[in-house]
Amino acid sequence: MKVKVEISDHSTGHWVPNDKLCRNWIEHAMRGANRESPVTVSLCFVDAGESEQLNRRYRDRQYPADVLSFPSAMPAALREQLDSEPLGDIVVCAELAQREALSRDKPVDHHWAHLVIHGCLHLLGYDHAAHKDAADMEKIEIEILRNLGIPDPYLVS
Repeated sequence: MKVKVEISDHSTGHWVPNDKLCRNWIEHAMRGANRESPVTVSLCFVDAGESEQLNRRYRDRQYPADVLSFPSAMPAALREQLDSEPLGDIVVCAELAQREALSRDKPVDHHWAHLVIHGCLHLLGYDHAAHKDAADMEKIEIEILRNLGIPDPYLVS
């Protein structure tokens, strides 16, 4: 499977994963969702202020989000002409990712993997607004992370 990752790092002073890690996580997410076609995913790493602005503008929420997903709105006819399907954009707040990992006593890279995979599944159409959908999405996330050697992120320590 061919996965192209485009990374923009707007964060300051926080650990962020490199493109190799991100590509690996997205490849696992694609396999976990039974998708094998070539894709392009844009990742943007931001600080809390920028995350809050995006969350307010697109979700009408007045706080920063750890991860936001923006599926591509490219028309199907145009997507079919490309060698790689643009899935959309995933925005991860590096500041929150680090804070959440530390507060949950989890390795930062494990939490980042979960956030990127979670965001990728949203780009593929998964949602967690309804309880049943949330349970289905969590099950897929847990399996993908297990395949990466990462424990269930939903277990409370």
